[in-house]
Amino acid sequence: MRTIQVSHALTLFALLTSCVGNIATPSSSPTSTTSIPTPTPSASPSATTRSVRPFDRVVAIPIAGEQAFVAIDRERVALVEGTSVSVVDVATGQKRDVYQAASGWGVSLSSRGLRGDTLVLLESRIDGQRTDGRAIRIDLRANTRTTLDEWSGPFLGGGDTWNPEPPITNGTDTVWVRVTDETRPFANDVVLARGTAAPRVISTSTSPAWADLDDGGRIAVSTLITRDDLAELVIWRDGQVTSLGTRDSPQGGPARFVGDRLFWALSPGFVARIERGRLITVGGATQDIDLTGCSWNGATARHLAIACGPSASGTSTISLVDPATGTRDTIPGALNMVAGPRAAVWREGTQWWLGTLSP
Repeated sequence: MRTIQVSHALTLFALLTSCVGNIATPSSSPTSTTSIPTPTPSASPSATTRSVRPFDRVVAIPIAGEQAFVAIDRERVALVEGTSVSVVDVATGQKRDVYQAASGWGVSLSSRGLRGDTLVLLESRIDGQRTDGRAIRIDLRANTRTTLDEWSGPFLGGGDTWNPEPPITNGTDTVWVRVTDETRPFANDVVLARGTAAPRVISTSTSPAWADLDDGGRIAVSTLITRDDLAELVIWRDGQVTSLGTRDSPQGGPARFVGDRLFWALSPGFVARIERGRLITVGGATQDIDLTGCSWNGATARHLAIACGPSASGTSTISLVDPATGTRDTIPGALNMVAGPRAAVWREGTQWWLGTLSP
């Protein structure tokens, strides 16, 4: 087993020195579609609304307890409950089950895994020293599911380690990261399914990597260690790859679209929290972001989501920062904020709230 940890940096660099980055190749990934029964919704309506900056609308949603995996859009919220996935309709408060993991498998969601009628998820299982995975797309209107891809690779460990994030979607395209053992220590592919077209591999490496997808179909790929032993951030669009820069690998990290710019974290975030980053335009202009005392937790299409503290009372504050204006909006009493491109959810005590942003 090879566990990738910041505390084992020398081992990481010794293992991951032969990256092959940004190679567009055909994929033999399987695609199959299955109809799923139309679920019976269980009504849990809530008319509670309130005004909280910077959101256009804030409404209470019927979610209970802490949530490890939540996918968010303006009109729906999806969440993992045990080994099943449920979707809450914001307008009615109704919740329905839309997916049940196979026996022995688990399921996870990205905050960016829901857009309109499209929900994408990762189904996975650990079998000894191996991890099996499936990328699943669900059409919430037609009540059908499609297996976009299936793979098997080495177990990378748990806790303070890198593991691929669940699939993401902009409503049309789906992007996911899969790990196989085609090369050593592992092969890491960034895969794109554009509309109903067959999936294709757009980037391959032997290093931890992160991907993001914007509404226009651009894909950002941040690779921790390239063949030159540097971290690199690139934009992929219609087969064309543009490098937005390199840096020393210990300062590589995830990247996220924020409007027409990308926030590139100055840390992989395996153990230490992410407190610094850089906003980068495709043209090369940069803006340094220093969040000392706070940690970066995600982004909307206009904001960085951060958590600061804890304070003397032992509590943290949750805020959204508009890097274009410097405005910082703190959400009073917020816990466990999860931000998506067009909305965010957070918990206050036992109550969960959804805040939606204007188009």
